[in-house]
Amino acid sequence: MKIYLRLLSYLKPYWKAIILFLLCLQITALLGGANLGVIIPFLKVLFSHSSFSTVTDTSIPQTAGKIYLFLKIKFNQFFFQVSQLVALKRLCLLILMLFLLKNVFGYLMNVISIIIEQRVLRDIRYQIYEHLHTLSLSFFHKRRTGELVSRINNDVNTVKGAVAIDTLMIVRQAVQSLVYLVVAFWAAWRLALLAVLLLPSTAILAAILSRKLRKRSHRMQEKMADITSVLVETISGIRVVKAFTMEKDEKRKFRHHINEYLRAHLRFEWLSSLAGPLTEVVACLAAIIILWYGGIQILETKTLSPERFFVFLAAILSMISPLNQISKANSAIQTGIAAGQRIFKILETKPEILDRVGAKEIKGIYQSIVLEDVSFEYETGKPVLQNINLKIKIGEVAALVGPSGAGKSTLSDLIARFYEPTRGKIKVDEIDFQEFTVASWRRLIGLVPQETILFNDTIYNNIAYSRKDARKEEVIGAAKAANAQGFILQLPEGYETIVGERGVRLSGGEKQRIAVARAILKNPPLLILDEATSALDSESERLVQEALKYLMQNRTTLVIAHRLSTVKRADKIIVLENGKIVEVGTHHSLIQKQGPYQRLYEMQFMT
Repeated sequence: MKIYLRLLSYLKPYWKAIILFLLCLQITALLGGANLGVIIPFLKVLFSHSSFSTVTDTSIPQTAGKIYLFLKIKFNQFFFQVSQLVALKRLCLLILMLFLLKNVFGYLMNVISIIIEQRVLRDIRYQIYEHLHTLSLSFFHKRRTGELVSRINNDVNTVKGAVAIDTLMIVRQAVQSLVYLVVAFWAAWRLALLAVLLLPSTAILAAILSRKLRKRSHRMQEKMADITSVLVETISGIRVVKAFTMEKDEKRKFRHHINEYLRAHLRFEWLSSLAGPLTEVVACLAAIIILWYGGIQILETKTLSPERFFVFLAAILSMISPLNQISKANSAIQTGIAAGQRIFKILETKPEILDRVGAKEIKGIYQSIVLEDVSFEYETGKPVLQNINLKIKIGEVAALVGPSGAGKSTLSDLIARFYEPTRGKIKVDEIDFQEFTVASWRRLIGLVPQETILFNDTIYNNIAYSRKDARKEEVIGAAKAANAQGFILQLPEGYETIVGERGVRLSGGEKQRIAVARAILKNPPLLILDEATSALDSESERLVQEALKYLMQNRTTLVIAHRLSTVKRADKIIVLENGKIVEVGTHHSLIQKQGPYQRLYEMQFMT
């Protein structure tokens, strides 16, 4: 119930539309009840010449009775003080008008409910997407991309039943059932009271089925997330799949997941399909008991007239369809609640990196970046960095070197504040950088990652991604400085060329030069550079290295070094092993020490 109420809270911004929906609902329900109310005069016209213009209903309170009597008289004057055929024609036209109005307002009600539903789904999707941007990198490292895509697409689409359409359907059918119940009480209150006493049996059955449906729905949605994950992984890694001829294995894996989903879906549908018939059978048993008791009142005790029993029976039978619809809507709501649990699990995830209370904006770096006794753990008890003490002065080029897994990327991520140190402090100009807002700190950083990430957009927009307010000449200037202008102008649409997903239409060297141009355009005081030129041909490597050399001029640079030329140019080389700094110095001083750097140099950089 807590999850359901939380889902319903998304309806609050649309309270005006909901009021309009409820107004249409009341009119539709009343018109539906009026259709049943016309049955008695219709039967009287067909089978008798009597008029009830002088009849009063003593069961109605005196004040309401006067209004009721007045309306009865006016009704009789119009329909009964004429010939039988004219009365029949007028009644038929009345029934047609009632049905027409009922369906017009029913249509409006459906349109309003769809508008509410789609806007609520839009709001939930945006809230999830917005919240994902606040979460730390560790959140994404622990979860599959396909799983998150499934949350935003499949789960949000599933939750619509609980939020809008089916909730409003239950309200609609409940109001309609209530109107029919009122008609039933008006026609035969004793029989209606018996019907009310029998209704809880269907409610108990619905509650039992609801719990089971929710569990099966949760499992079904988990299986759909698995399918989405396999799809995303296979499509994004299709080059590797084909290179290793793993198509059969991937197809076998996908077949397994879709079969698992099929089984989960069928189990859910079997139970869901059972809800309607069970409810109808229970309602039928109740109807038989009511019919038997009604027959006694008509045939033996003579306390009920046949036409009133007919109206009562029509009202009770009319309730079966709404009750059946409520049962079906309840199945959809249970599915939505299960999806809501998964959605709220993401929304309740707290970002690990938050601005401190009173955090201020940082405008620039004027002296140095200092790491004091910094340690970091991804998992408790498994240190990745230990007691790092390091000072990078303004304008210095600092190169991080060391074997794979030494902690180089983690150290650069800490400085970029993608993670917070487990212990120790990172200071900027003698101030703990946690005193500054995360956004203002990252605005000072330019990042050129080892794996170049481009968006499925134009080359121009990919370069301008770092500065949306940049002028066209600035973007072109950055491309020239990154040695990218030449190949861009050779493309069919120049700067307006779409690069494809992750830049798939460009070569490795071209993608990296676009990434360098993006960093040049941002013109950050601190550059974090993960050189990735090992996979490039000689010409592409030369062009990228020239662009990087230009980019590194007159700025503080932290380099995860893969090339000897970069290491030699560095003002400071930091050698990492097993998460610890084992040496710091220039290239020549470290070579003379004949320590870890020299061994690394001989094994890696000499080649």
